[in-house]
Amino acid sequence: MRSPLAALKVQTEVFALTNLDDTQQQRVRNIEHSINRTTHLVDQLLTLSRLDPLTTPPYTATVNWTDITSEAIESVNLYARKRHCRVQRQFQSEPAAVLPLSGDHILLTILIRNLLDNAIRYSPKYSAINIILAADHITITNPGNGVAPENLQRLRERFFRPAGQESSGSGLGLSIVDSVAQLHGLKVEINNLKNKLGQRIGFQVKIHN
Repeated sequence: MRSPLAALKVQTEVFALTNLDDTQQQRVRNIEHSINRTTHLVDQLLTLSRLDPLTTPPYTATVNWTDITSEAIESVNLYARKRHCRVQRQFQSEPAAVLPLSGDHILLTILIRNLLDNAIRYSPKYSAINIILAADHITITNPGNGVAPENLQRLRERFFRPAGQESSGSGLGLSIVDSVAQLHGLKVEINNLKNKLGQRIGFQVKIHN
């Protein structure tokens, strides 16, 4: 699936460079958007198909959280720039002390990447996304309207997307995060952030023991 989609994307990008009027250019952009969305869905489905049979991480080594978060941030950097968002990382302990201490580098990078991708996708433009790494937890927070309480726990369901979402997504990101976390003996906690008046002002995902 990846190869034909990649070929379609290249052909669409080449076609967009030709002499098209505004209406045709918009149609080409719509096609490219659909290809990107389908590619993202295929990647997520392939990841899930690899995770489902596992009961333990396929590979374990000492975790380098500096490298993992740097790679995850780099992988979402282009999308963050498109939305004029910035990702801010903070270590509240030595990187070597952040949980888990051992695990699968690739899977943990996917976990952080998916959380950052979601945070950017569902934040207003010009937002700051914060990732904090401590000895006993990792949190990723983003501003916005959060999620309606009745939909909060349903976010873990595969292919579930709350009604009224403007940003496109596969509805698989948190399912993958849950699976990777469980393989590493971790839990995923999701909450709305609220101000003193009880109004939703953001969203937070917390990874902990």
